[in-house]
Amino acid sequence: MISVKDVSKSYKDLRVLSDVSLALDEGEILALVGETGSGKTTLAYLIAGTIKPDGGEILFRGRGVSDIDRKEFAKTVGIVYQSPRDSISHRFTVFETIAEPLHIHGEFDDESRGRIESALREVQLPVDEYFLQKYPHELSGGELQRVAIARALIMKPHLLIADESTSFLDPSVQAKVLRLLLDLQNERGISMLFVTHDIGVARKVSDRIAVLHGGDIVENAPAHRVIANPEHPYTKQLIGVAKGGG
Repeated sequence: MISVKDVSKSYKDLRVLSDVSLALDEGEILALVGETGSGKTTLAYLIAGTIKPDGGEILFRGRGVSDIDRKEFAKTVGIVYQSPRDSISHRFTVFETIAEPLHIHGEFDDESRGRIESALREVQLPVDEYFLQKYPHELSGGELQRVAIARALIMKPHLLIADESTSFLDPSVQAKVLRLLLDLQNERGISMLFVTHDIGVARKVSDRIAVLHGGDIVENAPAHRVIANPEHPYTKQLIGVAKGGG
């Protein structure tokens, strides 16, 4: 689905990514693991087409992302951000939040309410009018992240990018959201790029793990192989931290 070839990215004098190459297959869950500042979020947004690389190319099903109409491509990619309280307008109700992509793409019509209710059921949230008219400050962290997932999926994307989407949640809520993402991916057969600093979480959700360190991919293999037989010292360090934290 996605082919990243020798991609580099800098911000002023800071080199964030250096000749990174990566592939994401159809229906695969790829975990992109690294500490803060490793370049993983930058790479995710390059793949999403929201920022452009300085060098190299990114292909989506054989077509250059930069050559695809921005609005057309946006329909195929859903993004769940780290903090829904920052990515969802506090002025929007639950209904308005999930309806926003439909309005943006000119697809809001008489059938939209049914689509919105269907999306809410998929993420195991109520569909009654009382819940639909709630505002973000009236929701728990887990509920708000589920609303964000419903919004990301409303256009039926082929690729879902989850950027540290469970890191701010309590462990029990995190586990439920991770299970939800796995169930949705399995039911829809979509590809997923799961961005995280926690290799322990990556092991639970991914088919393959790519480890970013200092703007370079230092490990890229099936998840079980990375965990059982890490090759790079940085990967070994991440696994050690994960084991130490339980």
